[in-house]
Amino acid sequence: MIALPEEFDSVLGEWHLSRFKGLSEEEQKAEAAKLAPRIKVMNEEFSDLTRAMESRNIFAGGRDVLDWENFVKSQYEDDPKIVAKVMFVMLASHFQGDDLANLQIEKWVELKKDPATVFELLQLHQTDVNPIKSLLFQKWVAFVQLRYPNPKKMADQVLLSILAKHFENNDDALCSALVAGTKTGSAKIVAERLLGHQLSLWGKEKIGKSGKFL
Repeated sequence: MIALPEEFDSVLGEWHLSRFKGLSEEEQKAEAAKLAPRIKVMNEEFSDLTRAMESRNIFAGGRDVLDWENFVKSQYEDDPKIVAKVMFVMLASHFQGDDLANLQIEKWVELKKDPATVFELLQLHQTDVNPIKSLLFQKWVAFVQLRYPNPKKMADQVLLSILAKHFENNDDALCSALVAGTKTGSAKIVAERLLGHQLSLWGKEKIGKSGKFL
């Protein structure tokens, strides 16, 4: 890895660094030189936002967050697709609890974000973990339910469709993940419902052949 400017020693810097994978050394140097001043002003502006929280709840009115969003957009005009991710990474590094997640979910619903995109933004697409056991899985479920309120079964169908793709349409892997989810407190109810729905879709013949899931 190349020598990096001090700006990369930050949450945003580390996130950008994770995107360097696959770049040549020369490309990494060029990207680092371009991003360093951007990361610096982003961190400075974010410090102003966090100081505002010391005197009031910035999530109450939404003005501060809206200003922050507009600022981030102005900094990433060359790559607008990552604006939401940059905001989430930086806000999540400072704000704990449900305020941030709920605010972001409402914004994604308003923007009619694709559920598969939100699945990735919440980092549920990581291949080495069961997404159903993630603390953010419930937030994704809430987003999909708000995105597809009617009919009620539509949300479950969307959830299962994306989970199936995540497990590369491997029925056994999907079923095993759902079963594990039924043993996880936060996901128990949703996992049980999705498992029942999935088993009904597979039909009795398939269920009989896969006795380990009975």
